[in-house]
Amino acid sequence: MSTDHPHAHHLGPNDSQLPLTFWVTMALIVLLCLGAWWSRSLALWADAGHTMTDLAAISLSWYAFRQLKRAPTERMSFGYARMEVLVAFFNGVLLIAVALALIVEALQQWHHPVNTRSTLMMATAAVALAVYGGLALRFHHHDNLNLFGTWLHLLSDAASSMAVLLGGVILALTHWPVVNPVLTLLIALAMIASTWRILKDGLGILMEATPPNVDPASITKILSTVPGVERIHDLHVWRIGSGQTALACHVGVTTGWQGKDPQVLLCQIHDALEALGINHVTIQLEHGDEVHHEPW
Repeated sequence: MSTDHPHAHHLGPNDSQLPLTFWVTMALIVLLCLGAWWSRSLALWADAGHTMTDLAAISLSWYAFRQLKRAPTERMSFGYARMEVLVAFFNGVLLIAVALALIVEALQQWHHPVNTRSTLMMATAAVALAVYGGLALRFHHHDNLNLFGTWLHLLSDAASSMAVLLGGVILALTHWPVVNPVLTLLIALAMIASTWRILKDGLGILMEATPPNVDPASITKILSTVPGVERIHDLHVWRIGSGQTALACHVGVTTGWQGKDPQVLLCQIHDALEALGINHVTIQLEHGDEVHHEPW
């Protein structure tokens, strides 16, 4: 039995900031590629590669938010909330692939150093740092997994541009030829580290794992305090998408409650769960010795 209590389905934040971010990022890629080519800086090529993954993240996020606005259908009864999770997971895999390619190139340049024009390298990195910082401030920190991923991309890009800028200073002062491969390795490792949460959270949602901030034992304990609830079993909690947590379980009704309006009990259970941030609830009520077990 599913509750008739109103469900709060939050489709996520407004995507109005994405178009400007997309075009600014596109222009920045052109700048970084030109700067990398003229300065012969592998670190700037790494920054450009990182920015290309940002462009993919922004464009796919934009697409995902448009999908989130589509109404549920009979076939897609939960709507398209999972689209943002698929996009975020794809972005994470793409970023790992780019980082591994940069590591291979950095190791090759370690053994075969290339002369770099440090002044042009620093100038390009400084412009990129200013742009990344400005874009990151537009996103701040979002609970939405997709925008969080974009925000994280921008922050890691700002950090890598800072590293390239400092590396250019070191290169200008010391003429140490391995500055570029060292910086590239550091940027690539930062790229891999920054995707860990995205991949972990995305995979957890796709596998319908219990959200990390949810304790099923605590839920059972809280629901047991609702008048009329005798037992709880076959409890499942999962995330449909960012901000959308679902729960399904079987609830045994006490003898004293039998014969009363089940909607009253269902609404009390729903209110208790909504206070925990669980906004899509399906309850199967059981009476007496009646016990139904799900196959999973």
